[in-house]
Amino acid sequence: MPKYRVILALLIAALAAGPGVGTASATSGTECVRSVEVVIWTANRHRDLMRALAANPAPCTEYWISVPPEESDKTMPRAAGVYRQIRNLGPNFHPMVEVTLAGTGWASWVAAGNGTWFEAGVEMRRRMTFLLPDLGETWLLNEFDRTTRIDGARTQAEIDRGLTVPYTRAAMKELVRGLYEGAPRMEPLPGAVEIGVAFGHQNLPDILGYKAELKPYLQDAGFWSFMRGKVRWLLHEAYADTRNHGVPGSTLEERRSHLEDYVFHLRELARAGGRHTTTVDRFLNDTFVPFINGGGYVGLGGDAFDFVSGHGNTEVPVDQMMKFATEQIYSVRHYAKTHRGEPLAKKIGFSWQPQNRVPALPSVEFEANVELQAARLAEAFRWAYGPGSTPEGACVAPGTVVDWCTSERAGAFFIEIWPAFRSWK
Repeated sequence: MPKYRVILALLIAALAAGPGVGTASATSGTECVRSVEVVIWTANRHRDLMRALAANPAPCTEYWISVPPEESDKTMPRAAGVYRQIRNLGPNFHPMVEVTLAGTGWASWVAAGNGTWFEAGVEMRRRMTFLLPDLGETWLLNEFDRTTRIDGARTQAEIDRGLTVPYTRAAMKELVRGLYEGAPRMEPLPGAVEIGVAFGHQNLPDILGYKAELKPYLQDAGFWSFMRGKVRWLLHEAYADTRNHGVPGSTLEERRSHLEDYVFHLRELARAGGRHTTTVDRFLNDTFVPFINGGGYVGLGGDAFDFVSGHGNTEVPVDQMMKFATEQIYSVRHYAKTHRGEPLAKKIGFSWQPQNRVPALPSVEFEANVELQAARLAEAFRWAYGPGSTPEGACVAPGTVVDWCTSERAGAFFIEIWPAFRSWK
């Protein structure tokens, strides 16, 4: 038997050892005072993830799963069947319609003279209503990017990659207003907005320069007050990098601390701003969701530093990726435990985009990797969130002995600058 199959068999056996795996309702036998909200951006292979979450649901958890648009025309939602598959998993599974700006998305629609940004939002609501009656429960806007942060023009490098239209704050306000209000006689519909990771990676070259760009963005009280009530979740992409995490010989608490410094840097800077950032601080208190790469690349991935991938470097074997994802869940849950006054303790988000990059893995191995990663995420969520859960539950599920919080990558090193975001200076 090939070596990878032996490893995969052992990992499957370890996951199967967890108690209570089944298809019962996530709230069965449990009184839920307040549900946990898990927001998931998906790019492909939805079924693998959905099956895993449904087979091992976390108590008192609501899963909000976005569906990407049609590839040929990203202003069009996918066929209703995909959304129905999510809905059919149970009452705690909610499909979301992704509103894509790049490529053939809504930025091109506006640039082509089809309408204003507000009209783009309204038109998307019309398409949701016509094509997905009672299926697309809300929208996920992908995304506010660097041009929103600096409220300025595209760089030449962005233009060379096909990004020409800037997503200015005025434009994004109008788009969100259109998505929220919809057409006449439609009910207002709050949704999710992603703040993109581009130029905000864990290992970006000028971290302090990035902090300087963030400060006036966070001080724009008019922008953030406008978003209040229209945005239910503000998803901040903070995709960590395996090369800056699993430092050989480090302790779990050292890795947790460095992850928290990066993943929550926006939230910490908004809090540190005091009177300068009162509006955004209150807004984030209600809406902020840390968006991690718990379901990024499986097996082989891209390189965040040269932006082959926006999900951080995950060029590690599947067992290392599972440990890396687990420690991110553990760290987010730990941070939430220490900030009990915020709704943050009931919110988490992650991306799911398994890909088999060059050099490709054998098909059978890749398929097994995807299933393993999905099952590990479901198990980690189940035991880290919900009534009576602990951060440590993500690492070692009750009744098992396998510790998934032992992440290590040869040559990895910590980035030590991110704690600077805990201070406004």
